[in-house]
Amino acid sequence: MDAESGPAGGGLAAATINHCLAVLSSFYDEHVRAGTIDRSPVPAVGDGRHRSPMEPRRLGRRAPLRQRTPATVLRGLTDTEFTLLFAAMTSDRDRALLGLFALTGARAGELLGLRVDEVRWGDQLVGVTEPATPSIA
Repeated sequence: MDAESGPAGGGLAAATINHCLAVLSSFYDEHVRAGTIDRSPVPAVGDGRHRSPMEPRRLGRRAPLRQRTPATVLRGLTDTEFTLLFAAMTSDRDRALLGLFALTGARAGELLGLRVDEVRWGDQLVGVTEPATPSIA
């Protein structure tokens, strides 16, 4: 693999390096805010503000140590592939579950946490609730 798409010579992938830098940066930023250290040893460029994916991407320099990551391609199924997968299901239950997963737009956590009491079988309705977030006590 080349340097932009994955490990080369036993190294780490660019996404792994960037993730580690983000974690370390957050760790040290918290210590700066708490006053236990004067400044973060992780170099940064810009104001350090996390931006919404809806905001236009600003062009500029990457922070030192940050790696260029290749553009990712969404891996959705084509209509033909979905039709073949749907046809391969061996029971009505499996087809119903596949249809639920594909057509609701629900997140994985919502579907994995689905309970029987959230299904109204006669009305063909499914109630999806947001997964509970653990509270910090």
